[in-house]
Amino acid sequence: MTSFIKVGGIGIIIAVFAICIFILLQVLPLFRSASVEPLDRQGAVDVGSLLTPGSTVVALGTDEWGENPFVLANDGKLIFSGGRKPFDAGNVSGGQAIEVASYDVKRQRVAIGTAQGVVQKVDIASTAKMVDGVREVVSKATVGEALHLGTPDEAVRAVGWAELNDERLVAGILEKIPKNVESPSPRRLLVQYGGATAVPQDLTALVAGVPEHVLVDEHLDSIIVASLTGDITYLHRSGDQFRSRQVFRPFADAKDQRISGMFFLLGDVSLVMTNPEGINRQFSLYIHPGDDARRFGLTKEFEPLPAGGRFSAISVRNKAFLIGTGQHVSLRYGTSAATRWSEDLSFTPGFGVINSKYTRLVLLGDDLQLRNYRLDDPHPEASIRAFFGKVWYEGFAEPKYEWQSTGGTDDFEPKLSMVPLIFGTFKATFYALLFAVPVALLAAIYTAEFMHPRFKSVVKPTVEIMASLPSVVLGFLAALWLAPIIEQRFPSVLLVILTVPTFACLVGFGWSRFSPAVRARIPQGLEFIALVPVLIVVALVAWNLG
Repeated sequence: MTSFIKVGGIGIIIAVFAICIFILLQVLPLFRSASVEPLDRQGAVDVGSLLTPGSTVVALGTDEWGENPFVLANDGKLIFSGGRKPFDAGNVSGGQAIEVASYDVKRQRVAIGTAQGVVQKVDIASTAKMVDGVREVVSKATVGEALHLGTPDEAVRAVGWAELNDERLVAGILEKIPKNVESPSPRRLLVQYGGATAVPQDLTALVAGVPEHVLVDEHLDSIIVASLTGDITYLHRSGDQFRSRQVFRPFADAKDQRISGMFFLLGDVSLVMTNPEGINRQFSLYIHPGDDARRFGLTKEFEPLPAGGRFSAISVRNKAFLIGTGQHVSLRYGTSAATRWSEDLSFTPGFGVINSKYTRLVLLGDDLQLRNYRLDDPHPEASIRAFFGKVWYEGFAEPKYEWQSTGGTDDFEPKLSMVPLIFGTFKATFYALLFAVPVALLAAIYTAEFMHPRFKSVVKPTVEIMASLPSVVLGFLAALWLAPIIEQRFPSVLLVILTVPTFACLVGFGWSRFSPAVRARIPQGLEFIALVPVLIVVALVAWNLG
């Protein structure tokens, strides 16, 4: 038996160490940076040989698996570069020259603006199927109806497109084509909200400065306009009308206050912007103190870039985004403001995109070579700062310690601070000890010193058996059985907790004032038999009063 006990003890020690090692192996990946590796199975795809001579690329996109990227040229030519061989999907602009294109990776949609004032959407649909025993992703494009946002002598310089149910919000910055180089080129902001027959509105007068960039949110509630001088105008929709809710300058403290790029993070609540110096900041919507509406405020400052962001791409799985300037490319996370991965490449990428599964990066270099990378970043939201530091979450008026690990939608921002859990543990322990220690000590003194030996022989083993029960089991029973009973009678519980000990002390104090002859009528050690019925009556009265 001695040997058996020794083996069992050593086995328990080994098991505990094994559990610790297992937990450590599960925790360590949370603090690992993202891994990005090139996929060399097919090598780079030469997009330049597939384009019409003299044309340029205006948009890059990919399917949800990142296996069939596509490029859109300014002559309207759409080319899918994955699969067994590149596939030309034809012209999507009706022969008009494309001035600008905006790619929405979440909805697999490209909004294009032409040199003749036309705005149009192109929906991309991709499916995976087996062809001759080989898995292949097949994509097709569907061109929407052309929307004549401006006049034929106006070129679209920026475009934003969002749809919700049967309504859509389209915004475009149009510039009148000058008859000669020296003549000025006025710009205006035109917006169409509603159905296909809605009339465009001219909102140029609401914009601070000359408009340069434009974004529309997915809820059709707001339009963000950046001016040439670096001002941001936040237009909010009320019914069919738009009003200026906020004007601010995100880089007012910089030498170069212009905005080189801006985009929404997933959820369209946070704006990420860069200036030509490479300053990278995030502004989020929240209600400022003393205000009654959400407005943008600076919430994150990222590591500076070597220069202004040339391209950017967001993830639709989390708050990550890809940004590049020159040969430098980095993957960053909006919640923690952390750089998940960065590298100086051997080529200069002009476009980049993250597939919707957050497993691939696709980059198109200035050499028109398309390169595919494998992305491994399972826990981008995890970091020391996220676990133990104050984080400024979307919608919050200030940085906070917050725990909320899940949400109802994909654009939810996980809040993983361990501080509320640690503080809650100490708080619950303190309040538990506040009640348990006096009761336990007094009960132990009474049982050991005053209780009749006949009852003591029953109470002592019962208490020891209760002590052997795991507290987790008791908590489980309390949560499932006891909590539903008392959750609607919490005032009653508090009143019982206060009145029963108080009344017990008063009864004991009064009993001690009786003469020894009266107290002798109850045998020593059996006083509790007379006290328990009284306390039960007091508890019932307190419960009903509560």
